[in-house]
Order: sequence, then C-alpha cells, then structure tokens
Amino acid sequence: MTDYGKAMNFLKKGNCRTRAMNFTHGVIVAYDSVSPYKVELFKHIKSPIIPGLSRWSDITYLQWAEVCKFHGTRVCNLNYIIQHHIANQTILDVIKEVLNKRGESLAPSVCVVSMKDSNGHGAALLGTPNGKGVAWLLAQHKEAFKDLTIISVEIFSCKPANNGDETELQHTSDKYSWFNLSFRIGQEWFRHYFSVI
Repeated sequence: MTDYGKAMNFLKKGNCRTRAMNFTHGVIVAYDSVSPYKVELFKHIKSPIIPGLSRWSDITYLQWAEVCKFHGTRVCNLNYIIQHHIANQTILDVIKEVLNKRGESLAPSVCVVSMKDSNGHGAALLGTPNGKGVAWLLAQHKEAFKDLTIISVEIFSCKPANNGDETELQHTSDKYSWFNLSFRIGQEWFRHYFSVI
C-alpha cells in the first residue's frame, strides 16, 4: 500500500479529523494541529504504526484535496488557514511578544502582521510550529497550490464556547489561551501590489 493509501486509512479510522473546510471561500480551520505521528505517540504504544505521510501538512492537504475533488473546486482556491485556539505555550509566548512589541491590544479589534513586516514580527509568527505547518503545506504541494504564499497573519481572540466541558472560568488566569492565528494566503504579485499602495 502506498503512503497515500496508508494515510487515508489512518484518517478513516477517525484520526486527525479536527479540521473544518469551506471550499466555497477557500478556508481551512484547524481546531487541533496534532500530526498523525503525535496522535500515535499520545496513545503510549511501544511500536506505533505511523503512516509515511505523518505531518499535519500531509493530512491537511489530503483532506483539502478530497473536499475540493468532491465539490469540483480547484485545490489552489485556498485563501485562509485559521489555527483555532492556540494551546502551545511557545506559540502563545511569541504572540504575546509580537503584541507587546507592536503596542497592540486585541480588544476590540485584531492585529494584522504582514510577512514583509520590517521588525520581523511576521517572520516570528511564521517560525512558530503553527506557522511552519502552514508554510510547509504550501511548499510541499507547490504543484497543487502553484504560486500561493502566506501574505499576512492575523492574530485574534475569542471567548470559549460553553459546551459543558469547558467554561470561561477555567481560563481566567490566562487571557492568551484563546488566541487564534489566521494565515492569509495569496499570490506573490498580489502581496507585492498591496505593499506599494
């Protein structure tokens, strides 16, 4: 069986199905950015069976391509990848540092950081695990995504949903626990055009 077949079987078993995809508007929302490799490691199995395609970017691409094929949409119709509810402390620290250095507060708006930011804030966000995953997704599948690149990252926050398992009170000490990153995807010429306006 090919790596693709193994990865698809892995997905069919219910692993890594933590994404919402809107093919009409070209949006992928990642609720949990855990790779198949990490999923198997979390199970504490001595010799986990991990497919060759084991990165977050691999699985996200396979799911996106499957959705696009089903709906007759081009794979390169991707405009945003939203990393919802960032939980990784390293990423939260970078977000906090970027906001502090920019003198920004998210309430009531958002903070948009260009990849061409002269202070390196865009590069800092791109260097986080979430940023690397999005960049790797585009780089790894150049044939499908063509000349798409990350144009900017939007930092925004949201209140937790009270679904019985989580309450806002559980997170009162950490105002950064509900940060999200929205990676805006576009073509290089588009990014250049708007940088000179």
